[in-house]
Amino acid sequence: MSEEGLRTRGERRLWNARWLAVTLFALVMLLGLITYERGHALMQSYGAALAFAMTGICLYRGDYRADRIYGVGLALAAWYTLTRALNGDHYLQYDYNQYRIVCMVATYGLAFPLAAMLRDVEKRRALDRVAAVLTAVIAAVCWLGVIAALRGEVITVPFFGSQFGIMEDGRLYVLSQHPNFTAAFSLCGLCMLIYLVVSHWKPWVLIPAAVAGAGLFMALPLSDSRTGMIAFLLIALIAAAIGFQRLPIPAKWRRIVEVVCLVALVAVVAVAGFGAAVKVVSTTSDGEQVISQRSLLADLTTLTGRTGVYGAVPATFAQHPLAMLKGFDELEMMPAVNDNVEMHYNHMHNSFLQTLMLTGVPGLLAALWLTWRVISSGIRVLFAKGSIIRPAQKLLVLLPAALLVQGMLEHYLFVDSYSILNFLFFLFAGYVVQLGRQVSWKQAFPGLARRGKA
Repeated sequence: MSEEGLRTRGERRLWNARWLAVTLFALVMLLGLITYERGHALMQSYGAALAFAMTGICLYRGDYRADRIYGVGLALAAWYTLTRALNGDHYLQYDYNQYRIVCMVATYGLAFPLAAMLRDVEKRRALDRVAAVLTAVIAAVCWLGVIAALRGEVITVPFFGSQFGIMEDGRLYVLSQHPNFTAAFSLCGLCMLIYLVVSHWKPWVLIPAAVAGAGLFMALPLSDSRTGMIAFLLIALIAAAIGFQRLPIPAKWRRIVEVVCLVALVAVVAVAGFGAAVKVVSTTSDGEQVISQRSLLADLTTLTGRTGVYGAVPATFAQHPLAMLKGFDELEMMPAVNDNVEMHYNHMHNSFLQTLMLTGVPGLLAALWLTWRVISSGIRVLFAKGSIIRPAQKLLVLLPAALLVQGMLEHYLFVDSYSILNFLFFLFAGYVVQLGRQVSWKQAFPGLARRGKA
């Protein structure tokens, strides 16, 4: 075989190895939620070897030169590793640090730059394969939780001991995780499902999509996560707005029709959809289990008591000034913060503050830079005119938008407390960043160009 043929075959194998590795890491992260010991053992042994090997190959080939933002992600992972040593884990022997380092290397070294490395942003063949597998798995997990709720019992998975169902607080738990995770998890599944249906539209696709979507949608209100439901309404608005761009409506009427329809959509989904899901479960279980239904406006001024932990940050840093540079060890962080608040908190309830407390100001700056690139790229992609960006490509914005909203009140992003959520965020964000490179601000907002000429 010729040298060119060997090179082509090698490139094809590497292409397949990369998307398969992304899928494998996502599934192992899910396994880590089902069974902590087995998932962490896999990640810290085989996962570590695979993550560092794939990252080394990418460094050797210069794949990260496509955009310097990939270097920022890798720098955040490296800085987190260094700060663990500075905070007492000199040999990186603590289990939770080892697991998180491997997850961050896989996220920033493989998932985030996947679109650029595979040149997959146009056809998205690799992303579609990963998304199809993960959507099916997430839908199955959510359906198991919904079935447990419908039966009015808690289902425990044999061998793993992971629990699904409505617990004492009246909220849906899946994989024995907090209900807010249930909401974020189901949202990821819904975002990927919407994207896949539009990308591969055929009438028969509606049947499996409806089955999967029903479980994903019902899990959201049963979790009673108000942030999750607000995030869902946001992605519903974005998806509907993208759809309206395809309708042959005269320009002068388009805005009016869009506003009326979008407001109606929000009202129907919020009042009818969420309420119906809770009513179905309550009726089926004959009232034997209490389903939590909190008001979206209750405790709004304190963000459900979260503002207390936010206000404790300055006092905590005043007591531990070096932490502004190197952060805290994970086990020492919240005891230091709780010394300055009346309530007891388990985490910072904000992804940026969680990153700040764990990695100091340098880690926070990296997180802010990453966020700016994702948000600015997402805005340009959504407002791109004409056929520069296709509707299916615009729907890639949904998942990062949903998790970014939840990340404002939870600790899901950047230093991945729930690794799978951060992994999915940056997998899709990588595609959004690459699409954003195709659209300038003046192309997205022609009015800026006209003002510049004036």
